[in-house]
Amino acid sequence: MTEDIALVVVHWTARLMVLCYLLRVMIDLRSGSLPSDNASQSRARMLWTIGCGLFLIHLSFAFAFIHHFDHAHAYQHTAERTAKVIGVEWGGGIYVNHAFAIFWIYDVIRWWTRGVESARIPGSYFWTVHGVFAFMFLNATIVFGPRYWIWIALPVAALLIAAYVSRKR
Repeated sequence: MTEDIALVVVHWTARLMVLCYLLRVMIDLRSGSLPSDNASQSRARMLWTIGCGLFLIHLSFAFAFIHHFDHAHAYQHTAERTAKVIGVEWGGGIYVNHAFAIFWIYDVIRWWTRGVESARIPGSYFWTVHGVFAFMFLNATIVFGPRYWIWIALPVAALLIAAYVSRKR
């Protein structure tokens, strides 16, 4: 596979993964944080699972075809991209990404093993998950995305926050 095709896969899996996440959040917000009916739960869980799968494809393609299975290269690439944005050459975000992948896999497994009818989880866990995901996606957009994406990401984040606040009333 050429690096150009790999880049297309890396970029589009990231975009589709975020779309799955946003659609899941819309279901959650429309349903009052935690979808109450099994059909909404099933749709949200399926989007969550597909998003996780896309994220794993994204990571695999980036590591294989962009970084050529060289973790030091991936770390340096992350450090260079981070330095361009915040002025600090730090590649540690790659380890945060590893933890994020493990957590997402865990959360998908947790949701499938507990079933949709028992998917109610503490609100603190639910909002921590969404806070972490929003933080990761926003940071990835800022560090790795094209500059114009920030003008899309920030209003989307603001709309999600506004929707959450309006649901609390």
